[in-house]
Amino acid sequence: MLGLGCLTVDGFWPLQLKNAPIGDQRLKSAILQEGDLLVSRSNTRELVGLAGIYADVGTPCTYPDLMMRLRPNERLTARYLERYLLSASGRRQIQAAASGTSGSMVKISGPTVMAMRVSLPSVQDQNRITEVLDTVDEAIRKTEQVIAKLQQMKQGLLHDLLTRGIDHNGELRPPPSEAPHLYKDSPSGKVPREWNL
Repeated sequence: MLGLGCLTVDGFWPLQLKNAPIGDQRLKSAILQEGDLLVSRSNTRELVGLAGIYADVGTPCTYPDLMMRLRPNERLTARYLERYLLSASGRRQIQAAASGTSGSMVKISGPTVMAMRVSLPSVQDQNRITEVLDTVDEAIRKTEQVIAKLQQMKQGLLHDLLTRGIDHNGELRPPPSEAPHLYKDSPSGKVPREWNL
């Protein structure tokens, strides 16, 4: 059974799976199929209504009562609706409609979601929109990976500069293991012979 944590601001991520009771016939109607759109019914105001498209996790899965399954009609694709529900406009509508006596836990209902105002281009345009957004998300993900890698390289270079320094030619000195004659012992470890601490 999926846990509520499987629906994130980035869609469906199978991060929180729980064992369901074996042979419980009540769960049959909740068995998920690849491509089912899930929406959280209850959570904090910031997280209620998060949506994601279910992807096979390798074993039959059901959704809990804190989620609802949506199966859009032929005029609306699940991918487009997921994108809309996760958009700033969709999030504002959901959060405005959420209700509850506790500020830490609010709920939305199926009728609340059904009453949402969603711009409805043709299915062909919906597919194009989600393809463009997927491409942009992939570019962002790859850029973030490059940035993280460059930050690691920067940290490594800073470490090398602060422990080995630059020689008279403006190049990084070789490490002490390769050129021990260029270094001396200090309270901070091996440092270039020219350095005064």
